[in-house]
Amino acid sequence: MREKFQQRLQSFVQLGKIMKSVSDESHESQILDPDEHDAFQTLIQNVRSFNGWFTEENVRKQLVSLAAMLESTELTTWMNRYYSQPTSEKKIAI
Repeated sequence: MREKFQQRLQSFVQLGKIMKSVSDESHESQILDPDEHDAFQTLIQNVRSFNGWFTEENVRKQLVSLAAMLESTELTTWMNRYYSQPTSEKKIAI
């Protein structure tokens, strides 16, 4: 069970790093390759055409905010509430 927890935790931490990287307008991403980074930049710049409430600046701020929530310490604190209690795996036939 703890192994699944760590795998999930690391996946979300990696997602947070990607979001933080994408929120930066520069073309220097250490996580994504240049084409992926450019694709995200184009999407962020064009998002307003899909919904006028989402400005480029607001989207970037939200990405930074969400990335902060996906840091290891934040996630561990939040997820421990759900994984700290012993659980037993059950198999249910249908």
